Amino acid sequence: MTLLLLFVFLFAPQDKPPEKCSLSGIVLDSVTGKPLSKVELMLEPVDRSAGPTATTTSNEAGRFTMLELDPGRYHLKGTRNGYLETYYGVRRRGGERAKIQLDRAQCPGDLTLKLTPFGVIAGTVRDSDGEPLTDARVIVATKTLASGKPRIEEFDETKTDDLGQYRFRNLPPGKYYISAGPRATAISESVDHSPNSKEPEYASVRTFYPGVRDRAVAASIEVAAGARLTGIDVTLLRTRVFSITGRVTLPSGLDRVTVSLKDHEFQTSTKNPNGDFELRGVPAGSYQLLAGGVSLMGAAPVEVGSSDVSNVRVQFGAMPEVKGRIIVEGDKKPNLSRWNLIFTTDTWPYYLNDEFANATFSANLPPGHYTIDMNSLQGFYAKSIRQGELDILDAGLTIDQPGTVAVEITLASDLGKLDGGVQASSFATVVLIPSKRNRTDLFKQTATDQYGRYEFNFVPPGDYKLFAWDDVEPGAWFDPDFLKDFEKYGEPVTIPPNGHSSVQTRLPPAR
Repeated sequence: MTLLLLFVFLFAPQDKPPEKCSLSGIVLDSVTGKPLSKVELMLEPVDRSAGPTATTTSNEAGRFTMLELDPGRYHLKGTRNGYLETYYGVRRRGGERAKIQLDRAQCPGDLTLKLTPFGVIAGTVRDSDGEPLTDARVIVATKTLASGKPRIEEFDETKTDDLGQYRFRNLPPGKYYISAGPRATAISESVDHSPNSKEPEYASVRTFYPGVRDRAVAASIEVAAGARLTGIDVTLLRTRVFSITGRVTLPSGLDRVTVSLKDHEFQTSTKNPNGDFELRGVPAGSYQLLAGGVSLMGAAPVEVGSSDVSNVRVQFGAMPEVKGRIIVEGDKKPNLSRWNLIFTTDTWPYYLNDEFANATFSANLPPGHYTIDMNSLQGFYAKSIRQGELDILDAGLTIDQPGTVAVEITLASDLGKLDGGVQASSFATVVLIPSKRNRTDLFKQTATDQYGRYEFNFVPPGDYKLFAWDDVEPGAWFDPDFLKDFEKYGEPVTIPPNGHSSVQTRLPPAR
């Protein structure tokens, strides 16, 4: 009997260890096509909990190989001095990272990763007399798409050195705007004792390349891959400037607040318990003056023309308070410690995080109309946001008077899943767009793997349309004018609660 049992054990099917995978390829300069050595390659699991990142380095011929890899989905990233950090499959800055699917005993070879050499913009900042300016604040900005709408966003900033020189590196290909302004000086406690203090005052002001005050007429600078653009010099314009003086009515117990001009660099603080303030060096223009703290604020419009502005009065009071509670449907409970709740107006976002003790929150917000967004809360979505009897999830929240606004957010976990493929395409950008196009929080995008397969997890139930592009500017799908030309290529799809849908789609014809 013992011999028989031993025989059965030896010849019984044994659990085999999972077969490992390998990956190999070459890294090239995207401009010259030459192989690149010394590229640090990182194979990152899509699911970060799946295991550590695998690494290697390309050899003199630009070749690389990774062995003993676990099956799964990965992103491949390459970094090297003088080049932009690049993910495999990304064609444009901000584009979706392609997924590489490794199956058991699979050995994908001859992958080609192209690194883009970064661009440089450099120059000198001078004052209006032509003298190099030390510690001038220089900003490089670029045009981006925010929810499908173009806007100019700050990309980076720096200060000039002792020779008045600045340098921006790590610039992806694109168009940029350069502006420079004099170094900030603390003026809140200073008093001008110059003999000619009553004479008209002139000062250097922020200036856009090639020498204009208005960004709308500034010249854009085209940076090609690897371009080194020097001599982008800015001479600060000198113009007549004025002072703004007034008083902020402070509540009892508060003796100092910050006073600033919205969207501008001018800032000071009240200088005595009476709330008196002075802003100096302000060019002519229309401004909104803000005085405020964490939960209190005041505002007043100010028009600066051909003379100093005095006797500005700012009534300081409590900002409206949004008080909310969070309701969770079902037995599954979310981890709110890593959640962000975002109240957004046309001009600025207010982030609320780590303040959800007992599933409640509060925020002091200026009057205005807000959309309420939230970052990804794994396994949950906002099913409704109610203000009294009204569901404001789609329409947004309007705050038009002081006081308290009560909000109730209901979270649900009956999310669905969508997967499928894109015909005859690998590494395409796939976008899932809700039938309610104003719900930008429901837009989802991903990239296919090398087999043209895609997958969306944690999709809120509802009606959507599925689109795919071989090469598309990131965020362009938020623009209705862009999307209307592709509507006929979108595939309708319904995600049921806790459901799973599979849809095959296609690329639109090349243009």
